[in-house]
Amino acid sequence: MIKEIKNLTTIEEVVRFYGFNIRNKRFICPFHDDTRPSAVFSEKLNMFKCFSCGSGGDAIQFVAKLHKIKQIEAAEKINVDLNLNLSKNEKKNKKAIKCNSILKIKKNILEEKFESVLKLYKRFESVDAAYSNFLENKLLELIELEVF
Repeated sequence: MIKEIKNLTTIEEVVRFYGFNIRNKRFICPFHDDTRPSAVFSEKLNMFKCFSCGSGGDAIQFVAKLHKIKQIEAAEKINVDLNLNLSKNEKKNKKAIKCNSILKIKKNILEEKFESVLKLYKRFESVDAAYSNFLENKLLELIELEVF
């Protein structure tokens, strides 16, 4: 299960899920008395590092240290909290991984479409109310098509 969780999650989404604000890949380290963001994460390595206290690791190590639990318990916690639907059965995990991958792809496509329509909406926002309403309805149609 640990390997699958490492493949399905990013350090960024786990850090955000547990309530930490990230700005420019930096966040306030929960492992020492931090007032300025001293922890950073690497998307490429999928790991975090605090340059004040030296803490670092992957998403599972982050959750283990944050909740003072073992890594296997942290993996199970991430599985439940992020609704990954992984089990100890490898065959079931392959299916869950495929479903989660498809959902991530759809989410990314939806976010890209939303951003492009939103930019268009903002550009024409000042034109007139009728056109703004038209764009807003198109945006809602796109969202409904992607979600359902």
